[in-house]
Amino acid sequence: MKYPVLLACLCLTALAQTPVPLPSPIPSIVMPSYVAGGLAFNQLGTPRINGWIAGLIPVSSQVGVYASTTADVTPVTRLDTATGRTVYTVSSQLRAGLHKTIYTGAKVQLLVGGDVGAAFSGATATAGMSVNFATSITGTLVYQLSPHWGVIFPIRALYVSTMGGWNPIVEFGVVWKP
Repeated sequence: MKYPVLLACLCLTALAQTPVPLPSPIPSIVMPSYVAGGLAFNQLGTPRINGWIAGLIPVSSQVGVYASTTADVTPVTRLDTATGRTVYTVSSQLRAGLHKTIYTGAKVQLLVGGDVGAAFSGATATAGMSVNFATSITGTLVYQLSPHWGVIFPIRALYVSTMGGWNPIVEFGVVWKP
């Protein structure tokens, strides 16, 4: 019978305490949105240089996470076997991803993340278009030149199953921060 009385006394002492707010372990940072575009070099691609455009939008400023949407566009020429004429087509990728800020300095921001999406190509299909799955891991360096402009250096790594290894794609671009 003495244990319920002891428990009631402990509960009453808890009611007498003043709650103290705990400090946030992660400082609150204000993250900007970015719009970027540039050129990429792919050692396995034909042609080896393509254009890209991306948007990075903050998902959580508290933990430094961005969501991204990226589109790659590569002009491709091929010979049509039926007519013998050169055909100009476009190969493109549309990916969405998440990127975590691992370093933020006065002018420098470093992000690590990954994307997944679809790759569309008319370069290898004999009639119509082929669609493939595209995924990559990305490390990105953003350097602010002014309050609204900067440069961006993403390095994407694509896993190529036929090679049994990773294909690094070096990118360079211009960033506009609205």
